[in-house]
Amino acid sequence: MLGTGDFGIKMDITQETKIQQKLERLREKCPPHSSIQLQFEKRRSSVVGVLTIKTLSREFKSRKIGNIPILVFTLLEDDINNQLLDWKRTRFSASLEYKLSPNNIIKSA
Repeated sequence: MLGTGDFGIKMDITQETKIQQKLERLREKCPPHSSIQLQFEKRRSSVVGVLTIKTLSREFKSRKIGNIPILVFTLLEDDINNQLLDWKRTRFSASLEYKLSPNNIIKSA
């Protein structure tokens, strides 16, 4: 049985359900008010996937190619997770550095 093609191509309903579930787990890791777009395109014997997450101030994007949608999604998910981790490290380390900077600490009398 084929799925409805919500992601741009028809796929096995089992794969589509797994991708939906993984996408929901990924959504939980994203910044608040993010929009997520996942699109697959069938090309000859391969599948191209593009996963985009847009926030108010950033965009995370990944494009991967593989043989079947679920494997392509796994590659996309890994790439986006790495981008999100880098963003969190940068965001929170810069904030912490600012707070700990001697120029920003209120000195006691």
